Amino acid sequence: AAPVPPADAASSPPPAATAAAAVAQQVVAASAPLPDPPFDAPVAAPPTADSLPGPAEVKGQQWDVPIRQYLDQTIVPIMLDGMAELVKKRPEDPVLWMSDYLRANNPNVPANKRPRMS
Repeated sequence: AAPVPPADAASSPPPAATAAAAVAQQVVAASAPLPDPPFDAPVAAPPTADSLPGPAEVKGQQWDVPIRQYLDQTIVPIMLDGMAELVKKRPEDPVLWMSDYLRANNPNVPANKRPRMS
């Protein structure tokens, strides 16, 4: 017959569950809103449309499109492709791998000038 665990062991969660709960509590604590600054603390004014550079002032930037559209047109496609490859390869250092992937597949650099992935 299989040994029966002591009564107190059956009621306590496994170590992995305890560790996961501790991490979840840290995430919740880290995402809590920050306290308001003191009343005498200087607060920077938010930028206005007039204070931001226009399309002619920043060469190569697309300031005249909404943020979501800009991201969808520029970085989202290559990031999605990279993440699809990342989950297939599961490299030891995924951040380094992704940075190499982005450099090797940068559509803004001619293919013959891009570094090759190892």
